[in-house]
Amino acid sequence: LLPDGKVIGLSQSLKKLKDDLGPADVEIPVVEGTNLKYYKYKDLGITVLATREVLAIILDGKAAPAITVHRPGLGGESIEVSVGMPSAEIKKRFGDDWDVELAHLFDVKEYHQLYRDLGLAVQYDKGVVKELVVAVVPVNESR
Repeated sequence: LLPDGKVIGLSQSLKKLKDDLGPADVEIPVVEGTNLKYYKYKDLGITVLATREVLAIILDGKAAPAITVHRPGLGGESIEVSVGMPSAEIKKRFGDDWDVELAHLFDVKEYHQLYRDLGLAVQYDKGVVKELVVAVVPVNESR
């Protein structure tokens, strides 16, 4: 995932993340009295949401690496997406094969287009990708 060959994975331990990447530039508590925090790595263009384990990887800066999404199934195609990519290009690459829904992930004032089956959410600003979020998003059974 990262230029130096290091990989960040969901459910990876926070200790391994810090061993691999070093201390975060900024740590932001999310909920007071818990260990849920954002860990910002500005030079890498990423923010990690974690407790003792990585819960979400947020690619939100110019230096953020591209990510590769693999279509499921035998011989599934690989699709690369990145921050700064035009929304039309994302739609072209994903086609109509994936259900997409609008979702609030971190802030009720901000929407992401959520591709739940891929574990990927995309936020656009003026027609280009502003943020990519890799996470396992639970299904709300009350819908």
